[in-house]
Amino acid sequence: CLEAVGEAHLLIALDDAQWLDPTSVTFLQTLMQQLTYATLTVFAVHRIGLEPKELIRTARQQGARHIHYTLEALDDEAIDCRAAELPAGQRAAVVEVSQGNPLFAHAVIAAFHRHPQAAKVEDVLKRAHESRTATLASAVAAELQRLTAPALRTLEALAVMGTSDTRK
Repeated sequence: CLEAVGEAHLLIALDDAQWLDPTSVTFLQTLMQQLTYATLTVFAVHRIGLEPKELIRTARQQGARHIHYTLEALDDEAIDCRAAELPAGQRAAVVEVSQGNPLFAHAVIAAFHRHPQAAKVEDVLKRAHESRTATLASAVAAELQRLTAPALRTLEALAVMGTSDTRK
């Protein structure tokens, strides 16, 4: 990994950093400690109060600045706006269940798209009684249906090629 980085600028983006396993934390700490020529930026997104303390400590020991931003929950009006294409009852359910979390809102909106006859989130859960694999396949299929034709062709090409590197 260090050879591949060389002297380049490296950006590592970590979403849900609170769920990093110990091996990943050790890898990232070692990477930070071993980089001598490259510049490194680590962008870690995590739940409030669950920051990856070991990574932050290692970064500081390596001379990095730690800039902390806290994003508050979205207000009900913003969540309702995200669910604008749903009927009023489903929109209200999205607002209630998501509690300002845009990811939860997106998941509930997608669930209502898969089960438009459901009035409440509990109804969606009852209808999604199939296996986890079938539920995941249904969610992925719903997302794929929203892609434009060029985006779908690109995704298919990546799936066939197994890489986005066109030199291979």
